[in-house]
Amino acid sequence: MTRHVYARFWREGLVWRVAFSDMTGEHRMRDLTFASPEKIEALAQRGGAMKDLAAKQGIAVGIRNGAGGFTMILDNNQFAKVSLGAKW
Repeated sequence: MTRHVYARFWREGLVWRVAFSDMTGEHRMRDLTFASPEKIEALAQRGGAMKDLAAKQGIAVGIRNGAGGFTMILDNNQFAKVSLGAKW
C-alpha cells in the first residue's frame, strides 16, 4: 500500500525546513531541518517526487526561490518514519 504525503520546504536563514502533512493539509506530521538544499532533492528522489522533468524543475525552482513543495508517494515503512509523532 502506498500513501501520498505533501512536503513543503522553505529557507529560514542558513537552514532549510521541511514540513510533512497529509494531502488535505489538515494533519501536519513531522518537521525536519537540513543544512543544504541537496538534502531536499535527495528526500524528493527517495519519495518518488522527481518522476519527470517537470517535477524536477518544479523542485529546482522552489529551491531557487527559497520555498516550494512536492508530493511524495511512500510505502508503509517510509510513511511510518515521516508520520512519527503525528497527532491525528
